[in-house]
Amino acid sequence: MDSSWLENGYKILTSPLVPIKGSWLDALAVLAIFMALYLPVILFLKLKRYRIARTFNQLISAVVFVLFYHICFCAIRNGIYGISLIGTDDLSAFILLIPGVLILVFSMSVGRIFCGWVCPLGCLQDFTAWISKPLRKRKIFLMILAWLIMFWYVIDLYLNRPQAQFISELAPALFVFYMLVVLNIYILVPAAAGFLGKLRYALLVFWVFLILIDVYVVSPWCVMQGGEFYYSWLGSLLAVLAAAMLVPRFWCRFICPMGALLGIFNKVSAIKLEKNPIPSDSESECRANCLMGAIEDNGRKERKCIYCGRCIEKDYYRKEFRV
Repeated sequence: MDSSWLENGYKILTSPLVPIKGSWLDALAVLAIFMALYLPVILFLKLKRYRIARTFNQLISAVVFVLFYHICFCAIRNGIYGISLIGTDDLSAFILLIPGVLILVFSMSVGRIFCGWVCPLGCLQDFTAWISKPLRKRKIFLMILAWLIMFWYVIDLYLNRPQAQFISELAPALFVFYMLVVLNIYILVPAAAGFLGKLRYALLVFWVFLILIDVYVVSPWCVMQGGEFYYSWLGSLLAVLAAAMLVPRFWCRFICPMGALLGIFNKVSAIKLEKNPIPSDSESECRANCLMGAIEDNGRKERKCIYCGRCIEKDYYRKEFRV
């Protein structure tokens, strides 16, 4: 099977339009990332209904990142590499650091807007969850489907096992296999969600450790970025989307290292959500309405919130801006 179209054929831009100092960093790409982050902040603060605006921003961001952003985008990996180049190759350090710095600055200021309104993998998961909503009505069906997905994934990894660069090729596969194990545990024991969610911080540490020992770690969404391509990466992306069919945003809720890192900054975000008085019989509906499972029996978990606005639309919560 020819994978050349995945490696370079679908990118509309393969080089910078406005290069900074003749480098491969595009000034327009930096502006696009800034606008992709800035626009949803304005929309979130100004609007009372978010679904259409959020979907529109997600689609535009996905098009920009997947079709027009010509370099690999991994804020954690590029950030660590960029820091290591400071003082020896400052221009390359700036190129690698600027996307992640923009995302971190916005996250420290206004929370996980990137996860809820910008991230292309989040957009794909939301779409997959939307079209598969009827499948999630029967628990026994979910359990059977979860096992079938895991069985298919193991077979796929065996058939497309890497020939070289073993860890680099299999890094997303190992993380996704863990995700499928967690998926089965969650479906069997939903009450374990809180504990399982905390384990993603251990995954974040492990992710950073792999980068520090010079493993070129990739995530399941890297297959959308072009460049190198391995079928284990594509299988990982499909497995993430399959998990989203059963539990919306499952990768984001329990695995994503970038989401775990950005969630830490929700505590200092200027945008706060305060709970409105609601009847006790509406509490369960309030929890079920949350994409990320951020609303629990003992209150809302700030680190999980991606500011999708669903709880505000239902008047369960109200937004406040505190500087």
